[in-house]
Formats: sequence, C-alpha cells, structure tokens
Amino acid sequence: MRRYETVFIVPVDLQSDEVLELIDRYKAIITDMKGVVIKIEKWGQRKLAYEIKKQIKGSYILIDFVCVSAVVTELE
Repeated sequence: MRRYETVFIVPVDLQSDEVLELIDRYKAIITDMKGVVIKIEKWGQRKLAYEIKKQIKGSYILIDFVCVSAVVTELE
C-alpha cells in the first residue's frame, strides 16, 4: 500500500453540512476498500487560477491516505 494525497475543490456556495457529507463519502470509499485516512485538512476559500463553471473561488480540501492504487481510480 502507498500513501496518497488528494486535493479537491468544492463550490463556495455549498453549506457546511453538504461539504461534510462529501468528505464522509470520500472517507467511506477509502475505508471500504481497506484504506486508512491519515488526515483531512480544510484549506478554506481561495481564488481559482481561472474560472471553472463560472466560479472564481473554491473551497480546497486535502485528504491524506494510505491505500492500494484501485482506491485512487475509484476516487477519480
């Protein structure tokens, strides 16, 4: 098993409980496939380098985890 880091961006207009549900969904995918979540960091809102789907800001979230490569494919 290898250690991976994934950073994903969620729209800033999502409610905090919706963001937590999204994080829990990613954690469930990792743990269901025998992976281990090391840490989860919320980096907060930042300006995007370029506009994505008419959004200029996003909330960045980092997940650090250990798993087999099949989990990374499933997360994508």
